[in-house]
Amino acid sequence: MVQNPLPGSAEIVTALETEWFTVEAMRPQPEWNAGEKPYYRILTSDSVVVLPITPANEILMVRQYRPARGHVTLEIPAGGIDPGEDPAQAVVRELLEETGHTVGSLHFLGKSGLNLSRESAWLHIFVAFGVEATPDHPPQPGLETVKVSFGEFTALVAAGGFEQLAALGVVAMAKVRFPALLSSLLNSSNIPET
Repeated sequence: MVQNPLPGSAEIVTALETEWFTVEAMRPQPEWNAGEKPYYRILTSDSVVVLPITPANEILMVRQYRPARGHVTLEIPAGGIDPGEDPAQAVVRELLEETGHTVGSLHFLGKSGLNLSRESAWLHIFVAFGVEATPDHPPQPGLETVKVSFGEFTALVAAGGFEQLAALGVVAMAKVRFPALLSSLLNSSNIPET
C-alpha cells in the first residue's frame, strides 16, 4: 500500500486497517485550520483509469454491479496498480481483464486525486486508441463490455445518468491533450459542445 508522508510532526494512529485500505486518525496541526477533532485520511494503493477508444471511434465501457452504490453502473475501465507494476502496465492488464481488449496506442494524460480531502492515493489517467477484442481473453465474470458512441456518452452525461466522475475528468483531459481528435469525435456525434 502506498502511503504519502505528511510534512511536520503530525501524530498518526491507525484507526482501521483492511486488505484494501487503511484509515488513519491524525492530531490536527495548527497550519491545517482543521479544528481540534482528529482528522481522518484513507490510505489506498494508487490506481489507473483509461478512456479506451475503438478503431470505430467508440468508447469501450464496462457495466457492473457496485455493492457500495447498490446498483449496476456503467464505467470506463479502472483498477488498482499491483506491487511492482507501473501505471501503463496496470492499464494494459486492467483493460484485458475487464474487457478482453488490447491497447493499440496508450497515452498518459497525468495523475490526480479522487477525493483530495480524505484519500492519499494517485489516480493515473490514460487514453488508449485502437483498442481491439482478443478472442482468447473474455471479460471477467460479472462484467459486461459495452461500446458507446461519443454522442451516446454525451447524452448520458447530459441526462444525469452517468456516475463515474473520473471518466468525465479523463474525457476532459483527453480533449485538452488531443483537441482535434476529440473535438471531431464529439462533433461527429451531433451533440453541441458547451
